[in-house]
Amino acid sequence: MNLLLNSIAAIQERITRDVTAPRKISFHITTDEKPCAVAVHDTGIGISQQNLDRVFDPFFTTKEIGKGTGLGLSVSYHIVKEHRGE
Repeated sequence: MNLLLNSIAAIQERITRDVTAPRKISFHITTDEKPCAVAVHDTGIGISQQNLDRVFDPFFTTKEIGKGTGLGLSVSYHIVKEHRGE
C-alpha cells in the first residue's frame, strides 16, 4: 500500500508541472523463481540521483513540511526485511 501511495503522490507532483503528463502505475510480480520479485513503475516525478541513497531512511522526505512523514518507503523496506526479503 505504501508503494502505491508513493506512486500516486509522485504522479500528482508531476501533473502539477505538466497537466498533460501520463498517469500510469504498474505492478509486475514474478513468481517463477524463488524468491519472487515485485516491481512498481509509475509515470511520476522520479527520484533525483542525489536522493537515491536516502529513500529508505526513516523520516527522509522531499515533500514540503506537513505533506509527508518520510516513513512510507522506510516502513515498506522493513516489512520486506521482516519477511526475509531484499
